[in-house]
Amino acid sequence: MRGISSQTSNIWGLTGFLLGLWMLLSIASYVLLAIPREQRFDFYPRWVGARAMLRGENSYSDQVTSQIQEGMFGRQLGPEEDQQRFAYSALITWLLLPFWLLPFPIAISLWCGLQLLLLLLIPLLMALLLNWRISPASLIIILVFSIFVYRYPINAYLLGQFIPFCMASLVAAWYCLVHDRPFLASIALIMAMVRPEIIVFPLVALLIIAWEMGYRRVVAIWIAGIGSLWLLTHLWVGPWEWDFIKGLGAYQVYSAPIWPPSLFGNNLLALLFVIAILVWGIWLWKEVKPLVDSERIGWVLSFTALIGLVLFPQTGNYTLILGLIAVWVILWVFKGHYLY
Repeated sequence: MRGISSQTSNIWGLTGFLLGLWMLLSIASYVLLAIPREQRFDFYPRWVGARAMLRGENSYSDQVTSQIQEGMFGRQLGPEEDQQRFAYSALITWLLLPFWLLPFPIAISLWCGLQLLLLLLIPLLMALLLNWRISPASLIIILVFSIFVYRYPINAYLLGQFIPFCMASLVAAWYCLVHDRPFLASIALIMAMVRPEIIVFPLVALLIIAWEMGYRRVVAIWIAGIGSLWLLTHLWVGPWEWDFIKGLGAYQVYSAPIWPPSLFGNNLLALLFVIAILVWGIWLWKEVKPLVDSERIGWVLSFTALIGLVLFPQTGNYTLILGLIAVWVILWVFKGHYLY
């Protein structure tokens, strides 16, 4: 009884510490970001669009887009500029509902504070999952490199981007699968759907692993959860998928996405590269299967995230944050040679 009481006390103490740290980071974000930048965040179009959807309006309409542009820039943008449309799936309305209900300065401060907190915690959680006993000095070096030197995470924090949250959701699902928390693993995978187009390979891989581990209810709960959110959205605003698809098409025009294999400048080389990447992924999937679950999932998340970055057109460099999972796993592999 005393051991259980002590463990519960430690959990509550850790929770309180993390909430306090989140509040401190959010206050700093309010002072350093929200006040000077006002509404000029990538978070703002989603905040406006989600609130419009909660009012029963079409978030993909020109009227909502005009509201976003006026709020961010005080003017209507020209057709050659990034239109800042609500370009995400309507499901994000429910996934991040508490943030949409808050005034924007508070919402963006809490969101940016949360992103920075997650960027600090993800390497720690991965080290725990991989049983990586890393020294404090090495940990500080890794955190500084991962967040500041590798500039994409800090840029995502400054603009209120969503990639750190998606990455944290995937790592949280990894933790829950390894520690026999299938329901929480399902919730984490549902939350990762904030940006489904960038995490589709890791997401599918984790669902397959959950099935192979005997956690078939993870797959069932995920399907039921996403289906319920889709149905709720339909009942709330009616059909929205076609407007979303049209918005994606328009986004491709003014955002100038780059398909990484096209950088070869030759269609045949690009095709061969895609085939090679897929073959490499299948080979690696088989190679890591004998590993213990905690290590296998780490490897699978690493190479599936990289495959997604290579095979899907990229409209910005924020998605490269997902490559940090592979970087941290590689550092873990070489821990005995270079890190202490």
